[in-house]
Amino acid sequence: MYFHQSGIAQQQRRQQLTTENRRCQSRDRPSWLSSNEQPTPLTIGGLFASDLATMHNQPGLYNLYRDGFGNAPNDPKGNFSISRLIRRTIDMALVDIRRHPCILNGFKLKIQNEDTQCKPTKGMKILFDIMSGKVPKLALFGAVCSNVNEPLAMTAKYFKMVQLSYTETHPKFTVDKDSYSFFYSVVPAFRNINVAQIHLLKTFDWRRVGIIVQRDDARYALPQEEVQSALETKYSIKVEASVGFSHRKSNIHDELTTLKKLDVRIFIGFFNETAASEIFCQASKLGLTKEVHVWFLASFSTGEWWKENRSNCTDRELADALNGHFMFSFAPLRTDRGRTISHKDVRYFRKRYLRHVCPRNAAISPRCAAFKFGGYVYDGVWTLAVALEKLVVDIAKQRSQKFEALGTVRFDNNQRQGLIKIAQFQRISDENYVKVGEFDAANENFYLNYNKTVWNGSVAPTDRIDFLIETRHVDFIVFFVMCAVTTTGIVVAFWFLFMNIYFRNHR
Repeated sequence: MYFHQSGIAQQQRRQQLTTENRRCQSRDRPSWLSSNEQPTPLTIGGLFASDLATMHNQPGLYNLYRDGFGNAPNDPKGNFSISRLIRRTIDMALVDIRRHPCILNGFKLKIQNEDTQCKPTKGMKILFDIMSGKVPKLALFGAVCSNVNEPLAMTAKYFKMVQLSYTETHPKFTVDKDSYSFFYSVVPAFRNINVAQIHLLKTFDWRRVGIIVQRDDARYALPQEEVQSALETKYSIKVEASVGFSHRKSNIHDELTTLKKLDVRIFIGFFNETAASEIFCQASKLGLTKEVHVWFLASFSTGEWWKENRSNCTDRELADALNGHFMFSFAPLRTDRGRTISHKDVRYFRKRYLRHVCPRNAAISPRCAAFKFGGYVYDGVWTLAVALEKLVVDIAKQRSQKFEALGTVRFDNNQRQGLIKIAQFQRISDENYVKVGEFDAANENFYLNYNKTVWNGSVAPTDRIDFLIETRHVDFIVFFVMCAVTTTGIVVAFWFLFMNIYFRNHR
């Protein structure tokens, strides 16, 4: 029975491919694409970074390693290689693209590996070698470190060379789009997170917020400026105060006191996990983590960051202070089961990813499966392939396409409009962070699971003290009695006055 069903499935797949081939052939493609000659190679410059030997000496690659794996099991012996994982994911994507009857038919897409070692000088040398090489490169795919991406993107625009990163989340590439006009990131970052936060504010009709930001780090200062402007100009949400601190964290208590005096109840935080434990500890001591308060945070690098407690609070006090706050981060994979451009869903991608990318090693496989950028590497290759297909065939009418891992790929100001995961810290759960919703920026779809959302109080708090004006009335009987007593008093007073006047000459 199993083989019979399998045979039917294969037959249906062959029929589907035949239909796709006919549809592709019916499109207005150049005649030379349908020839039986050797496929024409199309080469992309792939920018990677060295493995663990270099990682410990390069902060950029270390951050990628930490960002990508979160709370996955540790690899103390250094057996795992990020670059190998990325290359395997790229190879898997290239195989799927070559199998697709409608994408780059007559071409063979290649991605040439170049090691930047997370060094800007090395990255610039690779760029000039690419531009002067005999084999033309149509685009750059990478790199993984921000300190390499910055000079590359600023230089590549003069060569009109498109650069697509599969790990970059730094806001400077989006805010200063003129300097990085040919740079794109397939990972949704701060603008998607900002819009998701605004949707959650609107859901509970929160119209007053306070912002606390780490001002000496552009990763947090730039998003704060943009979200504050959007809140006040587009959404009529009042920012009571925007307070800041530096990495020294010396003035956190004073800034939180300022927010407390303004009776701020909804807090939006822009800071790293190192400062977070100190901020929540101080907020707890000031009574700013009670049932009437809600905190929003952007995604942190480490998974269980609160366990690295560097504050003056105990672990229990810190966990109590964190309870109920919301964390916004990019989703590692899409959650629906919709079909994509390759006629597969996310389950198919996940299955192939675990089989072809992750090594069969009990100690390493969990880390590979937990790598958050795997889907974005895959989508990035597909993005380049579809862009080249549209360029070659010149019949592109659509603004976006759906891909295997993360869904619709659409860019706005160099940044992908992607899927944002909304999680809530819940002490009652063994997972600590529980997914309670998501926001699809490409389609403007916001979803919140009210049943999974918990509050420190019985219901969602309000953003201010509620003032209720009541008209109070005196009871009729009391009013009648008081009127009678008053009238009697007046009558008696007049009687005594009359008697006093009448007998004034009486001795």
